[in-house]
Amino acid sequence: LNRRLDRGNSNADIRHRLVYSWIYELPYGEGKRWGNRKDLANWIVGGWQVNGITTLQTGLPFTVGEAASLLNTGGGNRADRLGKGALSDPTPNRWFDTAAFGAPAQYAFGTAGRNILYGPGQFNFDFSLFKNIRMGESRNLQFRSEFFNLFNHPQFGLPAATRGAGGFGQISSLVADMRQIQFSLKFLF
Repeated sequence: LNRRLDRGNSNADIRHRLVYSWIYELPYGEGKRWGNRKDLANWIVGGWQVNGITTLQTGLPFTVGEAASLLNTGGGNRADRLGKGALSDPTPNRWFDTAAFGAPAQYAFGTAGRNILYGPGQFNFDFSLFKNIRMGESRNLQFRSEFFNLFNHPQFGLPAATRGAGGFGQISSLVADMRQIQFSLKFLF
């Protein structure tokens, strides 16, 4: 009947999040016809657009559970908390101190609180480069090159947090894809 153990952070508790998006567009020059070199230079230099989206955020919380059903209720149980659990320098192979959690006694709830540990944060940078080519007053051709996760930084998921299950304390998933590059040609009329 200890409801204080269910008091904790929300599953969607992201403490800090920054998303920054930006666009820079190099304007067309003054030339309107292809009559001289200046007009050709304006066409080559103008119409470029650079875009970016940067996402920085802290990780999501998670609860350490117990694989064995010691409560005889048919559901999972929380582990007993024997120590702090958080590591000062976690790695994907050892995200938290697994020795800080043990099996609760038979027919007893575990003492580990709800969402007491945090998973890895995210750092993502998307980038795109566009070339807009005017083809009259109402038509444009756009060449797009887009780079998702430009720096190829892994965006790790939450660790396996069920004591007694395989990979306990290890991260084996990603929440976002590694670098992806796409090119496209778009005709606007």
